[in-house]
Amino acid sequence: MKKILLLTLCLPLFTFAQSTGYELTGKFKTVEKEKGEEQQRLRGEIRVDEAVKVLQIDLRRMNPTVSGNIKVAWVVLIKDMQGKLRGVGKGEQKMAADVGIPIQIESETFQLKEVRMDGRGARDRKMEQEIEGYGVVIVDLKGEEVGARFQPKSIETQARALLKGEKR
Repeated sequence: MKKILLLTLCLPLFTFAQSTGYELTGKFKTVEKEKGEEQQRLRGEIRVDEAVKVLQIDLRRMNPTVSGNIKVAWVVLIKDMQGKLRGVGKGEQKMAADVGIPIQIESETFQLKEVRMDGRGARDRKMEQEIEGYGVVIVDLKGEEVGARFQPKSIETQARALLKGEKR
């Protein structure tokens, strides 16, 4: 009885995982870090640090019945210094994906800034841009979606809008 129940519970999860036909992951890599020089101001010191990053996308076609002629589109979302979400690192690439062969794509570079203000005590502040996540969508040449990943899932609506060229 327990074996049947376990199989019944796991089968839909396996079907859902295989339904897209593509295994897809992403991670951020730092290409370069630059510490800015401290600038003396009337009310303290300011330093601007920059990090140059890329999104590395790893994908693999897992299902031979899903098209291997694809277009991969991606966008990186960051939270700017005012706390607003905006897209950077947007791009797309057409390719052929063979079954089981891993493919790695890197986005264009994008910069993140961090501003530190030493106000000599009570006015110390730090403002920074932060990576909020990424969205990757794979479509076949007919325009049908065959795979997607949004990390975290909460940015999916905004990422899809940015990939379609809509302003959000």
